[in-house]
Amino acid sequence: MFTQKKTPLQINKILVVHIGRIGDLILAMPLFEVLKSNYPQAKIHILASVKNYTVAENNPFIDKVHLHKKGFHILHTLLKLRNEKFDLWIDPKAHRSSESQWLAKLNN
Repeated sequence: MFTQKKTPLQINKILVVHIGRIGDLILAMPLFEVLKSNYPQAKIHILASVKNYTVAENNPFIDKVHLHKKGFHILHTLLKLRNEKFDLWIDPKAHRSSESQWLAKLNN
């Protein structure tokens, strides 16, 4: 999600939201290599769930893993993400996620 138009060279921080199941994240792993090759200057972060974060931890194309926990912890996560000031927010799921949309709107 862009707040303003940026050229690929101006994108320095990317967040991929994957708060679903572990299998979905495993299938999305090639995305991180593609992002790094297209945006080599960018730091790539992932917002992962407690169910799937271990898959992302050792991926060499992911610079930082943010853990999404339900409940009160979401406020802390939301503040951390907001302070990161991402240039690009990606939710690679094929279906709409109201939780992901809510997080993106609050971080815009």
